[in-house]
Amino acid sequence: MRVDGNDLLAVYKVSRDAVARARAGAGPTFIECVTYRRGGHSSSDDPTRYRDEAEVEAWVARDPIDRMRAFLVGRKLWSEEQEATHDESYLGRLNAAITEALEAAPPAPDTLFDDVYADLPAHLAEQREELRALRDAEEEVAGAFPL
Repeated sequence: MRVDGNDLLAVYKVSRDAVARARAGAGPTFIECVTYRRGGHSSSDDPTRYRDEAEVEAWVARDPIDRMRAFLVGRKLWSEEQEATHDESYLGRLNAAITEALEAAPPAPDTLFDDVYADLPAHLAEQREELRALRDAEEEVAGAFPL
């Protein structure tokens, strides 16, 4: 199924239909959500070098958040007041999460191997043990020669 990836309701309908199809035993559904990358690939990418501004503006007009907002406002299901309250609450939670992340200790290097595989492959288990041995050796040396 191909769907306008900037139309939340269309994506929801196609996804809901695909789930119903799968639950009925009719197999999987491939869903292609056609959308547009408005920004660059990275902070070093300058998309103005290879894209026409009119192309970008055409997609800006199809912004999925703006489209959904217009849909909800048009049906009296959302208002500017609700949005302001939501934004204030969201920004508060976002800032609290950023503060918590910045204050947290860095994860132990060997956690790199956690939650990647249900059963860690032997070569990765070996690498994890090598990393732990290196860490233990560094701690032993640091303990022997305190600053």
